[in-house]
Amino acid sequence: MYNNNDCFKRIEKRSVELWENFITSKCFITRLPLELFWLEMQQERNRIIDALNNRALSKPMMNLMGTANYFIINDLGYGEVCEKCHNSGSVIYLSDSNYLSGLEEKIFIPYFKTYYALNIQPESATFAENFPIPVNYKTDYWYCPYCNELHKFKYDEELGLLYDQEVVDIKKLLESSEHKDFICDILKLHLLMENNLKREQEKSKITPTLKQISQAKKTNKPVLISKWMEKCNDPDEECSWDIVYKYVLPNGKIKFERTHTY
Repeated sequence: MYNNNDCFKRIEKRSVELWENFITSKCFITRLPLELFWLEMQQERNRIIDALNNRALSKPMMNLMGTANYFIINDLGYGEVCEKCHNSGSVIYLSDSNYLSGLEEKIFIPYFKTYYALNIQPESATFAENFPIPVNYKTDYWYCPYCNELHKFKYDEELGLLYDQEVVDIKKLLESSEHKDFICDILKLHLLMENNLKREQEKSKITPTLKQISQAKKTNKPVLISKWMEKCNDPDEECSWDIVYKYVLPNGKIKFERTHTY
């Protein structure tokens, strides 16, 4: 139980230890430029929201090149980090590549109050799996996956670290990027995929015909009504898309089956 006055000192000490162990155990951390980070968020947004909805407190993110310089954070101790959607979850982008320097000037999040409120001991495995990360309010950013918006941090002498609500101008950011043409091509592809996905999902609304219902009753076997592609609903599976099958059963009820693609 948290029943002594040095609980926050214990949390702070353990946070620094875990962060240093995390950084030194990695050969390198892939540092994406800010505009490519935003592009990555367009691809990973649904997975991030699923992780936050499953109450993840702190989770390193990976990309094709390895461990990334951004983390899923659910800052319950802070409260609503986004005043627009009233959520406490975000993705923290570490722009400061000096990951181990100046830790005494950086602020660790989730706020230590999060662990205190949830009675998570700093010496526990749960704390080690959800360790806080240090933020440099001058250089780092936070991304709201629910609103799909990018923000900076700011600092107040009395209140401490604050999640700035002013939205970063993505259009301006992309226009000044050396990766502008590449990003535009990816965004066009992403839009095409989203439109195709919407058309695919329309198939989920198809209802069984009288002929299909009759066939199911006559053969006493499920009859396929439609099938479509949709994004994987299991964050533990290493796939991006599922094939969903919709059947009418001999008793007239509807059944769905989902197959992961790898």
